[in-house]
Amino acid sequence: MGFHISRVQIRNFRNFKELEVSLSEKVVIVGENSSGKSNFIHALRLVLDPDLPDSARQLTEGDFWDGLESPMEKGEEITVCVDFRGFEDNAAILSILSDFQIPNKRDPTARITYKFSPEAVLGTEGNEGEG
Repeated sequence: MGFHISRVQIRNFRNFKELEVSLSEKVVIVGENSSGKSNFIHALRLVLDPDLPDSARQLTEGDFWDGLESPMEKGEEITVCVDFRGFEDNAAILSILSDFQIPNKRDPTARITYKFSPEAVLGTEGNEGEG
């Protein structure tokens, strides 16, 4: 088997409350309109696309799964994990992924994770009425 994405986990991102999908070397994404194909690809881009501008990585409340109430205020987190396999025989890829290897896995596996959570907003307590 060659180098490939072996698993994707998405949590609290757009239409995905929790998704875990195992992948083989060859993958085709198909589905009805509005089923989440573009959201799946965007989640992968958050992890893998070096050309994605930082502004696109700064998510908003609208990027959270709709079933969450006030996710920004409650400190909810969006997580996208991408696992890779088949890199152990490729020295160039191994050098990139060596720091991301998951210990104690039977098959060598590397995981890269994107996490987004809202920053804590500093209160203005005590500053009211100051001019």
